[in-house]
Amino acid sequence: FAKVELKEFLQESWTGPEGPNRAPNLCACIAFFNHLCDWVTTSIVSTRPPIPRIALIHKFIDVAKCCLDLQNFDATMAILGGLQSTPV
Repeated sequence: FAKVELKEFLQESWTGPEGPNRAPNLCACIAFFNHLCDWVTTSIVSTRPPIPRIALIHKFIDVAKCCLDLQNFDATMAILGGLQSTPV
């Protein structure tokens, strides 16, 4: 996150086919966010019995709270995004 330069935010440089070339660090942050969100969703959905699934959801909520306490807002929002996805 510290590698993201201010110019990468200008004029939506991360969008389109040239996005990874014009804003590589920002695109990496977006890819990490999406990967974490998908991982949370997949982990919950692939847990079949309801009791372990509920325990896993509680664990992700606890992890999100810890991330928030550490001011890791990106990970917090990615976990919440995974918890709020339609399949879950």
